[in-house]
Amino acid sequence: MDRSTLADWVGRAAWWLTPLHDHLLTDLERSPRLFADETTVPVLDPGRRRTKTGQLWTYARDDRPWGGIDPAEHLRGFTGVLHVDSCAGYFAFGQSNQVRLAFCRAHVRRGFYEVVASRPVAAEVLVRIAQLYAIEQEILGQVPDERRAARQQRSALLVGASAGSWRPASPAPTARVSSPRRSATR
Repeated sequence: MDRSTLADWVGRAAWWLTPLHDHLLTDLERSPRLFADETTVPVLDPGRRRTKTGQLWTYARDDRPWGGIDPAEHLRGFTGVLHVDSCAGYFAFGQSNQVRLAFCRAHVRRGFYEVVASRPVAAEVLVRIAQLYAIEQEILGQVPDERRAARQQRSALLVGASAGSWRPASPAPTARVSSPRRSATR
């Protein structure tokens, strides 16, 4: 089958699916909490005889992964908590009073692994994160209200007790201080 025929079919299918796409985004915008992630994909750039980098955006609700142009466009009416990795594209959402960013613990942890040799406090943070993971493992499978209560009782105390010691008075000089992941750990 000719490539142009397949491309035409995909374009027509996308047109027919536009109402479903719009309905899903409207439904997601009514959620009090969303999770977002992005990934890069190669996109053919025929005029240049090579590929360029495109992005796929995924939004999920209720801790389940699902699939999804620009998150600012998709989520323009969303208010609530947006759980994200450390991609700088999400930082603009945190500037408004309508969206509160919740950063992925695994991505934040990676930033501390990268600086543990030069910042001794990073080792303490990694121990605390391991303790938080242990709590999560214990409450795995419990209903949401029980997990929330356990987090408020145990995890919040663990984080609150040492939060001040996790942030040094001034940042140590590093080659990538301005990276999104480092920014997420501050």
